[in-house]
Amino acid sequence: MNLKNHALWCNGSTADFGSVSPGSNPGGAAKERKEEMGVEVKQYLKHVVEENLNEQIEDCEETLKYIREKILMMVVAHPKMLEPKEENYDTISYIRSEITSLLEEYEENVTKLSILETAKNFPEDVEWDSE
Repeated sequence: MNLKNHALWCNGSTADFGSVSPGSNPGGAAKERKEEMGVEVKQYLKHVVEENLNEQIEDCEETLKYIREKILMMVVAHPKMLEPKEENYDTISYIRSEITSLLEEYEENVTKLSILETAKNFPEDVEWDSE
């Protein structure tokens, strides 16, 4: 018999040593552990994502608070805003421009905050289509 033309197949253990295991087709215990590990990984990733979302939400809320305070200070604390005289127009124009820019940033942060809160409250049992 020529052994060069024959390949031997090994499933991970042999009956000669008293046990035959399923080799590359693990039994129930291995499959259960794999599923447990999958659940643990999902829980860890969920925790990391939630932590990140919470930090981003907190940052966004702080930014909104800062913008509100800055606008309030610019409007209330600047006396030239209360005196619309011709010599104050340049200053008033500058302040209005700054406030407009701050309001745009505020709107962007409100949108971002809404998206982050939606993501945070997204249902856990959603099945993602892998196609």
